[in-house]
Amino acid sequence: MGLLLVVIGTLAVLSIAGQNIGFIGECIFNLFSFLFGKSAGIPAIVFIFVGIRYIALREKFKYSLKFFIGIILYWLLIAAIHAWFTSFGNELNFEMLISYGGALGGIAVWGLRFLFGEIGTWIVLFVAVLITIVFFTKWSLSSGVIYVGKKTTQKVAKVGEAIKAKKIEYEERHRLTKKSKSTYSMRDFIFKKKQDKLSLNAEPVKESDYYEESHNNSEDLSQDNEKFDCMSHSEVENIELPSVFVEIDDTNVKNSEDLMISSLQVEGNPINAIEELNSYQYPPLTLLQPGVKQSYSLAKEASDKKKILEDTLHNFGVAAKVINTSVGPTVTRFELEPAPGVKVKKIENLSDDIALQLAATHVRIEAPIPGKSAVGIEVPNGKNSVVVLRDVLESQEFIEARGNINVALGKDIAGKTIVADLAKMPHLLIAGSTGSGKSVCINTIIMSILYKYSPEKVKMILIDPKVVELSIYNKIPHLRSPVVTEPKKSAGALQWAVKEMENRYKLFSQSGVRDIRGYNRLHTEDKMSFLLIVIDELADLMMVAADSVEQAICRLAQKARAAGIHLILATQRPSVDVITGLIKANIPSRISFAVSSQIDSRTILDKSGAEHLLGKGDMLFAPIGVINPIRIQGAFVSDEEVEAVTNFVENQKVVAEMIKSQEPIVFTAPEEATKVVGEEQQDELLSEAVDWVLSTGRASVSMLQRRFRIGYTRAGRLMDTMEELGIVGTANGAKPRDILVSKEQAEQILKGD
Repeated sequence: MGLLLVVIGTLAVLSIAGQNIGFIGECIFNLFSFLFGKSAGIPAIVFIFVGIRYIALREKFKYSLKFFIGIILYWLLIAAIHAWFTSFGNELNFEMLISYGGALGGIAVWGLRFLFGEIGTWIVLFVAVLITIVFFTKWSLSSGVIYVGKKTTQKVAKVGEAIKAKKIEYEERHRLTKKSKSTYSMRDFIFKKKQDKLSLNAEPVKESDYYEESHNNSEDLSQDNEKFDCMSHSEVENIELPSVFVEIDDTNVKNSEDLMISSLQVEGNPINAIEELNSYQYPPLTLLQPGVKQSYSLAKEASDKKKILEDTLHNFGVAAKVINTSVGPTVTRFELEPAPGVKVKKIENLSDDIALQLAATHVRIEAPIPGKSAVGIEVPNGKNSVVVLRDVLESQEFIEARGNINVALGKDIAGKTIVADLAKMPHLLIAGSTGSGKSVCINTIIMSILYKYSPEKVKMILIDPKVVELSIYNKIPHLRSPVVTEPKKSAGALQWAVKEMENRYKLFSQSGVRDIRGYNRLHTEDKMSFLLIVIDELADLMMVAADSVEQAICRLAQKARAAGIHLILATQRPSVDVITGLIKANIPSRISFAVSSQIDSRTILDKSGAEHLLGKGDMLFAPIGVINPIRIQGAFVSDEEVEAVTNFVENQKVVAEMIKSQEPIVFTAPEEATKVVGEEQQDELLSEAVDWVLSTGRASVSMLQRRFRIGYTRAGRLMDTMEELGIVGTANGAKPRDILVSKEQAEQILKGD
């Protein structure tokens, strides 16, 4: 009996280890795998141990109680493993049995789920494992609870003593007496009154008045400070205020939110904020709607999808496990760690099958995740949460951002706020199909600038061929000119920007600096503002004046960064005739919203992926220097919020003065865009081409190409010009055109033109 157990156990161990033991060994391996699953090696080793004990002790061998308890514990553990990796209804699936808990574990899980359900199964397994451990180790539950309680009490007592000691030390250091709690210092009193004044629309404080009171009389201030420290709170309140303070009417105060000033508005000393009441006032965040917390929990949904994902990959023969899950506003990313030998391409090819099993519209696979030895699978959430602009502007990432033109874009998959510096990009290309979120993204960028920067810091030129998208910003002080809506004048605006860039470089050369930051450090009294040019629909401009628009955009993109001029180009038609190769080469930072095809995605990002986006602000952000684009849920801002913020900015008295003092710029259409007759008549080769055609009698485009070594486009234009002038006839298929005039008549035609 003992020898038989040793032989069976040895054959099982060798076959599990991958050794070829023949037909008998394969049968033993299949039997053990079916009964015990992946843990078949443990009972095989037990067989060997029991067989050796039989051989050594013979009839004296007896089974102890711990032996049977250990078998029960092992059975419960493989049942728990099987319950963890199998879904409801798949407990007795043959592949699940050999992959996880075997027939013993599968039958146990099936019975428990049938009797107690999913949650009840785990409760029963936990209690059963706990009971077997108690019987196996003779460990007492009560003694364990008492031990943990004792240690917890000791830790709490130590923490309490430390807090008490800190409190005593704090009271001794600050001398927190009753008298000190009921008095104010002069500095505290002034600071409190200034904060109250900041919250109301009081009259602006004159800078000279303030410095006369606070700086020139510093000695009186120190004496008054000592006097005020000895006075009670009621006595302080009855003192007449200096002239810099005004009386506050409490009846006009509705609630604390009306008095709230955005943390973006006041930075540093509040005294500086009082001085800035004479200048641009930043809009408060209360004008924006706060975000609504999502009541729907995505944790359970992510857990279910994780199991389905692992089962799907296993069914297709891909060994991989989920090592991390990131739940974002609209998508959840599962990070897969493939087993050694598994090709990443094999996982990428299963995107459609994974989407089918998860009942998802699209599944985007990022293989591999930059900086990680894992593959990212992004699956849409069952319910999306909206990322509002206020939540993004209130984030620490945006408040603490230190850049020249920082704008908030939205939140990534991990829920982190993404803030981009347009000055570092240095230009941005935005593309996507209709309704994907381009206009909202542009509104988010402009609103970020209104909340973060004054008109002296950033100026803008808004080009809106669609007329209605950006007209709401017409009266904000950040605009260098009214919103440009005519496509031909838009080309003139771009040419004006080119001239402005050249003028700035001349100033840099005269000042001996290299860029706008060096110029502003040198000229602190007359700083140069950054200039942001936003084009909402590039396709319309390319249809009207493609040559002049493309030339101006390329010149600005190549040279304007150091001059502080930056471009944002947006289009809903990401084709190569709109986003030309020259434009793409000079604009390295891109944002792609949902597009209809992989070709459009490659046109924007030079790689696929945008065709799998969900729309409604779901974007791929590829800034300069980043290999793989970042998936972001764009911040949403409604038209009502935009109108409220622009009205707040427009209604400031100082804004009206800024607009009046600013010299308006009138953009005109460029000359080449107003010509009626084609510019081919000015081609320097026209006269030579006419002479050659008349002398040879062969009027064809291909002959002009070979003779003058020019391209097909230019040769075709020359031939069309000759046709317009009446020198040659119309095209006649593959045959050369007819020559209609003599050489003398052609010379007269050219001289007359």
